[in-house]
Amino acid sequence: MTASGGQSDRPLLTIVGEAVALGPQHRGLAPLVQGWLNDFGVRAPLGLTLEPMAYEAAQRAYEDSEAPPDQIWFALYERAALRPIGITGLRDIDHAHGTAEFVIFIGGRAD
Repeated sequence: MTASGGQSDRPLLTIVGEAVALGPQHRGLAPLVQGWLNDFGVRAPLGLTLEPMAYEAAQRAYEDSEAPPDQIWFALYERAALRPIGITGLRDIDHAHGTAEFVIFIGGRAD
């Protein structure tokens, strides 16, 4: 979305670094995440069972990530092409102690 509310091919970016950028997760990434999680080479190192993930499960995972106040998630983009390559964020955020678990999931493979 652009600042005026119109559609744009460029994703909204929140944090921009040298090689990668972060932006808000959005429902449109569900098919990519589903594809990444159906690649057992990506799934196995995450400690997940080696079973296929349906599109509906990818949608539910996205919806579940929006609700908890102790989590914040970002889409991870390769900066040069603005190609989505994964998901990153913080979970188990404890504001009282200033702690959280950092998670990074790289799903996109270089072509």
